[in-house]
Parts: sequence; structure tokens; C-alpha cells
Amino acid sequence: MKSIKQWALACLAGNLMAGMAWASDDEHFEGLKPATYAQAQAYLREYNAKLAALAEDGTINPAEMGEIHQLTYTLENSLERMEEEMERIEEVLERVHQGSEHGEYDAVLKHTHDYLDASDVLITQ
Repeated sequence: MKSIKQWALACLAGNLMAGMAWASDDEHFEGLKPATYAQAQAYLREYNAKLAALAEDGTINPAEMGEIHQLTYTLENSLERMEEEMERIEEVLERVHQGSEHGEYDAVLKHTHDYLDASDVLITQ
């Protein structure tokens, strides 16, 4: 009985090592790359749901592990796009802030409109 357990553990370790080698291979999945914040949100919703479904029963088999690995690329790309958009929006808001400190009325109006247009995607579903 003990030798069967040892054999199973050795097989499992071998599969994990093979998976690790596969994950470090140069031919990685790229995942979907959202062009906009709204598209990133859509991918996040869709791929979070897929990830939740795979983990729902509390177990993950090797095929599911492969699916999860692939899903994470799109999720990472989506979060990266969202972060980039947030930084861009923060920069526009900073222009509003700086303009308000210096009494630059025209600049504040312009940048306020830019900020409101850009940040709308954050609050619109």
C-alpha cells in the first residue's frame, strides 16, 4: 500500500514539474488584450466567472489547472489595462487640482470636462 502512495506522489510531483517547465516555456499564452477600460471590465467579469466555475467544487484537476493558467493571462491583461486607464485619469484629475491651486480658470474647466469624460467609464455599468 505504501509503495502505491509513493508511486502516486512521484507521478504527481512529475506532473507538477512538467507543468512548471511548460509554464516557463517561451511559447506562453498571451490572453486577450483589452483595448479599453470597458473591454477590460467585460473580460474581468467573463473570466472571473470562468475561474469561479473551475474552483467552485473545491477541487482542481490537471486539465482545469491548465485552463486556469490560460485564464490568468486575460485577467492580468485586463487588470493592467484598468491600471493604465486609472493612471491616465489620475493625471487628468491632477491637472484639475493643480489648476485650481493656481487659479487657472480656463485650464480647470477644460481639464474638469476631460476628467469627467474619462472617469465616466469607472462609474458606468
